[in-house]
Amino acid sequence: ESIKIYLANDYDQENQNTQEIRKELRKSWGNKEAYKKALKNFPNYLRYERTMLHRLYENPSDFVGALNNLPKNLLNLFIHAYQSYLFNKTINERINRNISLRKPIMGDVVCYTDLETGIPNRNVTERVTEKNREKIEEMIEKRKAYVTAPLFGKKTKQALGEMGEIEEKILEQENIGLTDFEIKKIPEISSSGLRREIITFPNFDSIKKTKSTVTLRFFLPKGSYATCVTREFRGELNGK
Repeated sequence: ESIKIYLANDYDQENQNTQEIRKELRKSWGNKEAYKKALKNFPNYLRYERTMLHRLYENPSDFVGALNNLPKNLLNLFIHAYQSYLFNKTINERINRNISLRKPIMGDVVCYTDLETGIPNRNVTERVTEKNREKIEEMIEKRKAYVTAPLFGKKTKQALGEMGEIEEKILEQENIGLTDFEIKKIPEISSSGLRREIITFPNFDSIKKTKSTVTLRFFLPKGSYATCVTREFRGELNGK
């Protein structure tokens, strides 16, 4: 399915001719002659698409071989993008159920701040129980702990309670299990998974304002995106 999406989904950012080629390929997906026609018509700069199509034309059922023709960093991007998609689905479901993103509930998994760097250490996690809940809530208030959501992988530590139910529900909706992230035919892109904090607090160095601009200088933990932070500021500036 990932190969079909990569080769046959059309995108508005592409020129009209390439979009039409992709649409035609999607209609005839699985047909050897369709692969041949797309290979002939795809522009040369789409070298990864052409490489995969060449393999599929030689052997229409060899999807693993087609993937193996791609650079491993690009293959890893497929996995990471899917993990991020599931991560976002988990958070969306948490929000839909009116569960706090910052305050933990029973069964949540939290990670702790690294004492030396001051950033979340995703390798140090703990489940929330009746026994430790008060302590964890205090640490979260001090930004020494963070509620997490899963980047699913074969060894991901899952939540219990209501959040555990949400995580299981998402895996069921996708018709996958944690073991599916162990990809035996392409072991280099297997993923162990991890937990990642839901909320990030930027470390601001400076904020400079003029009549027409705002310049922000800040630092984020690895895996966080500056575009998300600036989007929140744009919302504030627009009164949203």
